[in-house]
Amino acid sequence: MKIKQAFSILLLSACSVNIYAAVWQSHTSIKEKANAFLKSQLSITAGQRLEVQVNPLDKRLKLERCKTPLKASLPYGTKNRSTTSVAIHCESGNTWKIYVTARVKRMGKTYISQSFIRKGEIISANDLRSSESDLNLIRSAYFTRKNDIIGKVAKRNIPAERMITPMMIGNPQLVRKGDRVTLLAVKRGIEVRMQGEAITAGGSGDHIRVRALTSKRIVEGKVISPGIIQVSFL
Repeated sequence: MKIKQAFSILLLSACSVNIYAAVWQSHTSIKEKANAFLKSQLSITAGQRLEVQVNPLDKRLKLERCKTPLKASLPYGTKNRSTTSVAIHCESGNTWKIYVTARVKRMGKTYISQSFIRKGEIISANDLRSSESDLNLIRSAYFTRKNDIIGKVAKRNIPAERMITPMMIGNPQLVRKGDRVTLLAVKRGIEVRMQGEAITAGGSGDHIRVRALTSKRIVEGKVISPGIIQVSFL
């Protein structure tokens, strides 16, 4: 008799647990919905990938199990950020909505210095290695292509294991301060050349100040090749 009573109590307890679990929405299902939705909505470019970690929900939270698939939406103005939130809501029965937070990593390729690079050195492929970084944490511009760095000159000393940014490098100087240069102006198919003197130095594509030797006028022009400065007028 006692054995039958004990068995009945265990059976009732098991049934109670199953009924309890069926009444409330599982936290796992909420987190899985948030994870999948964020990965589908947040933008990434080719070569990048998203890592989403949904934060745990309060263990005391009890929401009625939704009879229809859960819905998800992003709060207005949500962008790719390290920490974001997503709204999970039920639209059947006793409707409810909950906001859950998540840690989002937007992983992508950057390039860092393999060893110390001295100011003035021309950067080669051997100076660089690729590294996968969380791009959401980077506040400056960065390079995703090695060829955009190779051949540039270090504008400052660059320590080893440092991410390369546009502020660290520049074009090799094609014109030095004090160099005699040719000023080139083209208008309506007519090309005019004049001799000048560089007041500032620059590399290909840089804009520098030059003084026309005949008029002594100071103008700004673009370095297009060694010793050739393109100007809009003379």
